Amino acid sequence: MSRDFGRFPAGGSHATTSEVRTYFESDPTTVSSPLTAFGQLTAYGVQFLQRYAQLLAGRRVLDAGAGLGIVAAEVARKHGASVVALDYSCWVDHVDRVANPVQGDLMQLPLRDAAFDTVLCFEVLEHTLDPDRVIAEIFRVLRPGGSLLLSTPSYCNTAGLLKVILEGCGLYERDTFAPFDRWKPKVLERRLTAFGVRRALKIGGFRILGVEGAELFDATFPFANRIPGLFERRWFLRLRNEVDRASSWPVLKWSSLHGVFHAERPQ
Repeated sequence: MSRDFGRFPAGGSHATTSEVRTYFESDPTTVSSPLTAFGQLTAYGVQFLQRYAQLLAGRRVLDAGAGLGIVAAEVARKHGASVVALDYSCWVDHVDRVANPVQGDLMQLPLRDAAFDTVLCFEVLEHTLDPDRVIAEIFRVLRPGGSLLLSTPSYCNTAGLLKVILEGCGLYERDTFAPFDRWKPKVLERRLTAFGVRRALKIGGFRILGVEGAELFDATFPFANRIPGLFERRWFLRLRNEVDRASSWPVLKWSSLHGVFHAERPQ
């Protein structure tokens, strides 16, 4: 397990492979991301995949940590890619066959070197027991010049800071999904930051081509989802959308709820 907590801080470091697998197999909708929520693509997800269509169309694509394969199936069907949807949970058996589901561990990918043009890895790195090893495995299976699209949560914001403080005071359960939301606890979620992930990718040999943020509103106002009826108000949803539009501004992207990275394995 990584001990360089300046890059991958502790948080769930007590977990075992068996515990993590058991948790994620308990509920197929456990994990969401900026691209998917409640079993379907989000508006951001549709726009994101379209924006990076040139890295997907007709390419050999690995979705590393595919979950239910929502993104993988979309990429296969809408972008004509040759996709492998890899996950270590039993839910990989329910992935659309067009996405070629494979059960495997990201820390030891059962795939040959330089096999893919593009690797997708959304909201997965923070749940792994050895993030450095996962980055090394992704680097290995990417061809020289191949692209990585990756997202992780970032704790460099109001939501992350409050969560760490409340965990330290014993007022909030450790290693949970989203700050102050009504989600059940997770076995493992590392306290990553967008800065730390960028540094880890560089150390892992990747060249960073772009960084953007996602879900700035939730990062800044983490208690909003506890106000009854607020998400039914049109004015509030408009305000939330407008704030989220600023998620990738040069400064604000580093304090959004998620960091989204476009990186490349050098030639």
